[in-house]
Amino acid sequence: ISDAQKCCEQLGITHYIIDGRQKFADTVISEFGNEYKIGNTPNPCVSCNKFVKIPLLIEKADELGIDFVATGHYVNKEFDGKYYYLTMAEDKMKDQTYVLYSLSQKVLARTLFPMGKYNKNYTRNLASEKNLISADRADSQDICFIPSGDYAKYLRDNMGIFGKTGNFVDKDGNILGKHTGITDYTVGQRRGLGVSSSNRLFVIKKDVERNEIVLGNDDDLLTSTIHVKDVVWQCCDPILEPIELEVSIRYHRKAEKSMIIIYESGERPRTMRSPPL
Repeated sequence: ISDAQKCCEQLGITHYIIDGRQKFADTVISEFGNEYKIGNTPNPCVSCNKFVKIPLLIEKADELGIDFVATGHYVNKEFDGKYYYLTMAEDKMKDQTYVLYSLSQKVLARTLFPMGKYNKNYTRNLASEKNLISADRADSQDICFIPSGDYAKYLRDNMGIFGKTGNFVDKDGNILGKHTGITDYTVGQRRGLGVSSSNRLFVIKKDVERNEIVLGNDDDLLTSTIHVKDVVWQCCDPILEPIELEVSIRYHRKAEKSMIIIYESGERPRTMRSPPL
């Protein structure tokens, strides 16, 4: 807050403080804990942009009679005459489209992303020229409400979510060792397992009901099918028929050609030939 106030003073603009703590706790932090309890690894930044940060900015803008809000996200916004949609930033290493996918058309119409056409070095140089206090500030790496990065400790100390000790098992159910709790691990994790093996072991599955964590090799993490939910058709009408699109499954992961098949919740997905890898 202090840095933001000083920047505003230097730029000659008014600084406002919005208290979003309760809304943040009720949405972002609550979902964070609930997702860990069922064995998932949530991304709180996505929820924050959707439910807290940008909605509160727009709410304040309405109060002040301001038409648009701007954020520092590295992303570009386009309009095709019918839909607003996001495209990757000029600085591909800083691109943040993945944390803004859930924004609605109503929100996108009111939001500007001026940083999308610049790279981070240019931004820092510009801030230095203006002598802004934030010019040399380190990039944020951790979740804002867990600066230590110790998610399991936060879940225990602040949310009363304790992981029960259980078994590490292989794909055949053979016990390999003991884990400290389902919430302490993420699918794909290799370090910190504490299990001796001649091969590199990875977390390939978390079985919440049995309180077991299944370990395997890196090939066991490969799959040809992914089930996704909460889809946002940001740049088009909802797609009903199978369509081939490029898909990236995580930040900075190369996009791959994939066949998208839509089915209703509870419906058995139709089987189709996978596109060539």
